[in-house]
Amino acid sequence: MRLIRKYTLGSFLFLSILLISNSAQSAVINVNEFDDEMNNDGDCSLREAVEAANTDLEVDDCAAGSGEDQINLPPGEYTLSISIANEDGNQTGDLDILSNISFVGSGADITTIDANGLGDRIFNVVFGELEVSISGLTMTGGDVTDAVFQEGGAIQALGSLSLNEVHITNNRAEDGGGIFIRNGTGEIFNSTISNNTATNRGGGIQAADYTLDLNNTTITGNQALNGGGLGAFDARYNFFSSTIAFNEATQDGGGLFVEENSAGSIANSILAGNSAGTPQPDCKEAVGVSFQFSNLTFNIFGDLVDCEDETSEVDQIIIDPSDLNLGSLADNGGPTPTLALLSDSPAIDRGNPAGCIDSTSSILDTDQRGEPREVDGNEDGTAICDVGAFEFIPAEEQSGGCSLSPSGNLPSYQAGLLITLALISLVGWRRIVSR
Repeated sequence: MRLIRKYTLGSFLFLSILLISNSAQSAVINVNEFDDEMNNDGDCSLREAVEAANTDLEVDDCAAGSGEDQINLPPGEYTLSISIANEDGNQTGDLDILSNISFVGSGADITTIDANGLGDRIFNVVFGELEVSISGLTMTGGDVTDAVFQEGGAIQALGSLSLNEVHITNNRAEDGGGIFIRNGTGEIFNSTISNNTATNRGGGIQAADYTLDLNNTTITGNQALNGGGLGAFDARYNFFSSTIAFNEATQDGGGLFVEENSAGSIANSILAGNSAGTPQPDCKEAVGVSFQFSNLTFNIFGDLVDCEDETSEVDQIIIDPSDLNLGSLADNGGPTPTLALLSDSPAIDRGNPAGCIDSTSSILDTDQRGEPREVDGNEDGTAICDVGAFEFIPAEEQSGGCSLSPSGNLPSYQAGLLITLALISLVGWRRIVSR
């Protein structure tokens, strides 16, 4: 079915024109079809857009790719349905990526790719030298537990992978229920990996021979035999202002399970409240492995005796998950769901007083939702960033000015004011044009 979204399509096409003007070295390919197709019926499906980018040829109504391409997805649900045939040419099953591509959705809360019933993952990055980025999307329904290759429920990637403002949820695999990555480096910003399942390792993410930076990111509700939230095999995880909580492992490492020559650093993050069938549920080493986090500053840890370096006086140890005072995963504003800090959470105003940084050593001005960092959450007169991906904002600050309501929506009177101003501007613009 052809996309028909009168309230968004015009503005989306206008944005696409602006992007084209700044992309002389690449092509911008605009998807305009929800159904999973590979034919010549005069539209551009997501699969056809990937094929155009892979081959640098026009495919159906999709513009030809050219080098590093950008694929734009308007709001809606894209269901992958062309049955799997165990090939890597993008004709069936998952979307096979054979060139450098940026996928740009219209927001994870309004743009979804669903592989439910396909019996395959969503994205397969085939070659290690590729650079792939994905933003503004929810990815769900991937399942490779009965496939020939059972890694990566939503994404399997070699090489460079960058994710921003994505939600990866309810996917299944043997290793890497949400994501399986290997042989490269990657980064995740402002995203949530939730409720994915691995029958073996890495419920949320499994990394092998890989370095992954996580910034303003939530890992929660994932399950695996080992490494409910995350699994590392000769890999490095670097956590910055992130929350890894309420993941579960049947055996070892509810939060993180570490194998081989793995390493990691952690700052201003929560790694606590996870559960496992063995002691040290938040981080656990495999037998014969020695692993310790470096650069421990302004964190909240649970029971991770196996994995801790020498903690400092600015770190907190909280063994009982209920003492974290985190809300359940919910829409708290922003494009991705988060674990809100409740008013008495020990994470409030316990971040780095000098400012919470990301993986590039830049100060994080906002939390995962896009709300300001360094709010005086405990109202002691000093604004300090909170620990984890969420910044607590006192009720009186939420109700003042033009801040968001607790639900993440503008209060009705503010929304009405904005609409009125927009209409006044539109009328004025039309009068100018009519002259």
